[in-house]
Amino acid sequence: MVEFEESKTIFKEKKKYRNNPIYKDWKNIWLKVDKQLESLNQSDHSAFSKKMMVEEISLDLRSNAQLNEVISCLSRVIRKIQSKLGKPEKDQETDGLNFEKIELGKLKNLLVKSKNNFIR
Repeated sequence: MVEFEESKTIFKEKKKYRNNPIYKDWKNIWLKVDKQLESLNQSDHSAFSKKMMVEEISLDLRSNAQLNEVISCLSRVIRKIQSKLGKPEKDQETDGLNFEKIELGKLKNLLVKSKNNFIR
């Protein structure tokens, strides 16, 4: 969702006509979760970690436009991670980023392959 927020601002300035169907539909849910995370980060690091790493939030896609937006967003995040991985230092953060890149790539491939059957 952070990438959706950032791209919304960037694309809105470049293309005033851009539609952000995901951000519009998920904004209220995202803001609620984000507020909870900010509060937990200040008060309970264990609960914060659990919410970030274990808890799943499921959101529905209502159209092909939304599916395409998710796929595009995943591509942008993967590229950003790849650029960070291109730096020579090797550490625990690099390992974590590589894991994230692989998992996001799997999700993107799954969404692309199931595109024709994904939206009812």
